[in-house]
Amino acid sequence: MKIEDKHLVKTLLSVRANDVFYYENLQSRLSFRPKNCFCKCLIECNTPKALLQTLRLLKNPNAHHKNFKQAPVKHEVLGNGSNIIIPDFYNGYMVKLGKNFKQIKKLKTDKNCVKVEVGAGTNLFVLHQYLKEKEIGGLEWAFGIPGSVGGAVIMNAGAFGKEFGSFVDKVKIIKNGKYVWTKN
Repeated sequence: MKIEDKHLVKTLLSVRANDVFYYENLQSRLSFRPKNCFCKCLIECNTPKALLQTLRLLKNPNAHHKNFKQAPVKHEVLGNGSNIIIPDFYNGYMVKLGKNFKQIKKLKTDKNCVKVEVGAGTNLFVLHQYLKEKEIGGLEWAFGIPGSVGGAVIMNAGAFGKEFGSFVDKVKIIKNGKYVWTKN
Protein backbone atom coordinates (compact mmCIF):
# COMPACT_ATOMS: atom_id res chain seq x y z
CA MET A 1 0.00 0.00 0.00
CA LYS A 2 1.39 3.41 -1.01
CA ILE A 3 1.69 6.28 1.46
CA GLU A 4 -0.93 8.28 -0.47
CA ASP A 5 -3.32 5.34 -0.21
CA LYS A 6 -2.80 5.05 3.55
CA HIS A 7 -3.66 8.72 3.98
CA LEU A 8 -6.67 8.46 1.67
CA VAL A 9 -8.03 5.32 3.38
CA LYS A 10 -7.59 6.96 6.77
CA THR A 11 -9.52 10.01 5.51
CA LEU A 12 -12.24 7.81 3.98
CA LEU A 13 -12.58 5.95 7.29
CA SER A 14 -13.09 9.28 9.04
CA VAL A 15 -16.19 9.99 6.93
CA ARG A 16 -19.15 9.11 9.13
CA ALA A 17 -21.41 6.38 7.73
CA ASN A 18 -18.72 4.89 5.49
CA ASP A 19 -17.69 1.26 5.64
CA VAL A 20 -14.26 0.78 4.04
CA PHE A 21 -12.87 -2.58 2.92
CA TYR A 22 -9.32 -2.84 1.58
CA TYR A 23 -8.53 -5.42 -1.14
CA GLU A 24 -12.13 -6.62 -1.08
CA ASN A 25 -13.39 -9.62 -3.04
CA LEU A 26 -16.48 -8.38 -4.90
CA GLN A 27 -17.88 -11.88 -5.57
CA SER A 28 -20.83 -11.54 -3.20
CA ARG A 29 -21.55 -8.00 -4.42
CA LEU A 30 -21.89 -8.77 -8.14
CA SER A 31 -24.82 -10.58 -9.75
CA PHE A 32 -22.57 -12.79 -11.93
CA ARG A 33 -20.64 -13.99 -8.81
CA PRO A 34 -17.12 -14.28 -10.29
CA LYS A 35 -14.81 -16.42 -8.11
CA ASN A 36 -12.01 -13.94 -7.60
CA CYS A 37 -12.76 -10.35 -8.43
CA PHE A 38 -10.93 -7.92 -6.16
CA CYS A 39 -10.75 -4.16 -5.97
CA LYS A 40 -8.12 -2.03 -4.31
CA CYS A 41 -10.69 -0.53 -1.93
CA LEU A 42 -14.46 -0.75 -1.54
CA ILE A 43 -16.23 2.15 0.12
CA GLU A 44 -19.84 1.55 1.09
CA CYS A 45 -21.51 4.92 1.59
CA ASN A 46 -24.52 4.57 3.87
CA THR A 47 -25.86 8.14 3.62
CA PRO A 48 -26.12 10.78 0.89
CA LYS A 49 -23.75 13.04 2.87
CA ALA A 50 -21.15 10.25 3.08
CA LEU A 51 -21.45 9.65 -0.67
CA LEU A 52 -20.86 13.34 -1.43
CA GLN A 53 -17.85 13.51 0.90
CA THR A 54 -16.38 10.31 -0.53
CA LEU A 55 -16.74 11.41 -4.16
CA ARG A 56 -15.18 14.79 -3.32
CA LEU A 57 -12.23 13.04 -1.66
CA LEU A 58 -11.71 10.71 -4.61
CA LYS A 59 -11.85 13.57 -7.11
CA ASN A 60 -9.45 15.75 -5.11
CA PRO A 61 -7.71 13.64 -2.44
CA ASN A 62 -5.51 16.44 -1.11
CA ALA A 63 -7.88 19.41 -1.31
CA HIS A 64 -6.89 20.48 2.20
CA HIS A 65 -3.23 20.96 1.11
CA LYS A 66 -3.02 24.25 -0.80
CA ASN A 67 0.40 23.58 -2.33
CA PHE A 68 -0.04 19.92 -3.16
CA LYS A 69 -2.23 18.83 -6.05
CA GLN A 70 -2.96 15.19 -6.76
CA ALA A 71 -4.83 13.76 -9.70
CA PRO A 72 -8.26 12.27 -9.01
CA VAL A 73 -8.15 8.72 -7.67
CA LYS A 74 -9.35 6.03 -10.07
CA HIS A 75 -12.86 5.06 -8.95
CA GLU A 76 -16.23 3.75 -10.11
CA VAL A 77 -19.67 3.86 -8.51
CA LEU A 78 -20.88 0.27 -8.31
CA GLY A 79 -24.57 0.52 -7.42
CA ASN A 80 -25.92 -3.00 -6.85
CA GLY A 81 -23.40 -4.71 -9.14
CA SER A 82 -26.04 -6.16 -11.45
CA ASN A 83 -25.04 -7.24 -14.94
CA ILE A 84 -21.52 -5.90 -14.62
CA ILE A 85 -18.21 -7.60 -15.31
CA ILE A 86 -15.03 -6.42 -13.60
CA PRO A 87 -11.50 -7.70 -14.22
CA ASP A 88 -9.91 -10.08 -11.70
CA PHE A 89 -8.34 -7.06 -10.02
CA TYR A 90 -9.62 -3.51 -10.34
CA ASN A 91 -6.75 -1.24 -9.33
CA GLY A 92 -9.00 1.50 -8.10
CA TYR A 93 -11.67 2.39 -5.58
CA MET A 94 -15.25 1.09 -5.83
CA VAL A 95 -18.02 3.18 -4.30
CA LYS A 96 -21.15 1.26 -3.37
CA LEU A 97 -24.50 2.66 -2.29
CA GLY A 98 -25.25 1.47 1.24
CA LYS A 99 -28.19 1.18 3.64
CA ASN A 100 -29.77 4.62 3.29
CA PHE A 101 -30.00 4.22 -0.48
CA LYS A 102 -32.30 1.21 -0.15
CA GLN A 103 -35.29 2.86 1.45
CA ILE A 104 -38.83 3.06 0.11
CA LYS A 105 -41.32 5.62 1.42
CA LYS A 106 -44.94 6.07 0.46
CA LEU A 107 -45.33 9.83 -0.04
CA LYS A 108 -48.93 10.49 -1.00
CA THR A 109 -52.03 9.05 -2.53
CA ASP A 110 -54.74 10.83 -4.45
CA LYS A 111 -57.58 9.50 -6.59
CA ASN A 112 -55.51 8.27 -9.51
CA CYS A 113 -51.94 8.25 -8.28
CA VAL A 114 -49.73 6.85 -5.54
CA LYS A 115 -46.25 8.35 -5.20
CA VAL A 116 -43.35 6.56 -3.59
CA GLU A 117 -39.79 7.71 -2.98
CA VAL A 118 -37.31 4.95 -3.72
CA GLY A 119 -33.56 4.92 -3.09
CA ALA A 120 -31.27 4.29 -6.05
CA GLY A 121 -29.76 1.23 -4.35
CA THR A 122 -33.13 -0.49 -3.93
CA ASN A 123 -33.25 -3.84 -5.70
CA LEU A 124 -36.11 -3.96 -8.22
CA PHE A 125 -37.37 -7.24 -6.73
CA VAL A 126 -37.58 -5.56 -3.31
CA LEU A 127 -39.51 -2.66 -4.86
CA HIS A 128 -41.95 -5.07 -6.50
CA GLN A 129 -42.51 -6.90 -3.21
CA TYR A 130 -43.19 -3.58 -1.44
CA LEU A 131 -45.65 -2.47 -4.14
CA LYS A 132 -47.42 -5.84 -3.97
CA GLU A 133 -47.74 -5.68 -0.16
CA LYS A 134 -49.10 -2.10 -0.32
CA GLU A 135 -51.41 -3.04 -3.23
CA ILE A 136 -49.89 -0.40 -5.49
CA GLY A 137 -50.09 -1.25 -9.18
CA GLY A 138 -48.49 0.13 -12.30
CA LEU A 139 -45.02 -1.44 -12.45
CA GLU A 140 -46.09 -5.04 -12.97
CA TRP A 141 -44.63 -4.90 -16.49
CA ALA A 142 -41.14 -4.41 -14.99
CA PHE A 143 -41.22 -7.54 -12.81
CA GLY A 144 -38.18 -9.66 -13.58
CA ILE A 145 -35.89 -6.84 -14.70
CA PRO A 146 -32.69 -7.38 -12.70
CA GLY A 147 -30.81 -4.63 -10.94
CA SER A 148 -31.48 -1.56 -8.90
CA VAL A 149 -33.85 1.37 -9.20
CA GLY A 150 -30.92 3.70 -9.93
CA GLY A 151 -29.77 1.51 -12.80
CA ALA A 152 -33.30 1.19 -14.18
CA VAL A 153 -33.75 4.97 -14.10
CA ILE A 154 -30.35 5.83 -15.59
CA MET A 155 -30.76 3.41 -18.51
CA ASN A 156 -34.55 3.89 -18.78
CA ALA A 157 -35.19 0.17 -18.49
CA GLY A 158 -38.18 -1.04 -20.40
CA ALA A 159 -40.30 -4.06 -21.28
CA PHE A 160 -43.61 -4.77 -22.97
CA GLY A 161 -43.69 -1.33 -24.61
CA LYS A 162 -43.27 0.59 -21.35
CA GLU A 163 -40.27 2.45 -19.93
CA PHE A 164 -39.18 3.33 -16.41
CA GLY A 165 -38.87 7.03 -17.28
CA SER A 166 -42.60 7.41 -17.76
CA PHE A 167 -43.12 6.39 -14.11
CA VAL A 168 -40.53 8.78 -12.66
CA ASP A 169 -41.58 12.20 -11.42
CA LYS A 170 -38.20 13.54 -10.28
CA VAL A 171 -34.71 12.29 -9.48
CA LYS A 172 -32.18 13.52 -6.93
CA ILE A 173 -28.74 13.61 -8.54
CA ILE A 174 -25.27 14.87 -7.73
CA LYS A 175 -24.34 17.84 -9.89
CA ASN A 176 -21.24 19.98 -9.29
CA GLY A 177 -20.71 18.36 -5.89
CA LYS A 178 -24.25 19.04 -4.61
CA TYR A 179 -27.53 17.18 -4.53
CA VAL A 180 -30.17 18.68 -6.82
CA TRP A 181 -33.63 17.57 -7.89
CA THR A 182 -34.22 17.15 -11.58
CA LYS A 183 -37.68 16.89 -13.11
CA ASN A 184 -38.52 14.20 -15.60
